[in-house]
Amino acid sequence: MTSWMNLTESQKRIYMEFHAPIINNVKVMPENLELIPLNLVYPTPDMINYVLLSELEYNNTINTHLTDSQINAVLFWIQEIDNINRYD
Repeated sequence: MTSWMNLTESQKRIYMEFHAPIINNVKVMPENLELIPLNLVYPTPDMINYVLLSELEYNNTINTHLTDSQINAVLFWIQEIDNINRYD
């Protein structure tokens, strides 16, 4: 677990798009010190494959379609990881 404030922007977006609680149709953002399980801030391999492969190639095996916001969150995470890895 890690606190919300220690997450990268792409990790925060993954959490908000896929796991944030919704109250009165509004996604609830965690407080800065709130602990977030790490498995909720990374896209799954299925999510990444869904975004990187066309629907025909992927055959819809995650039993759902991702929204545009969810696709954008995964793309942002991929770009952020790629930028981090370039400077290691």
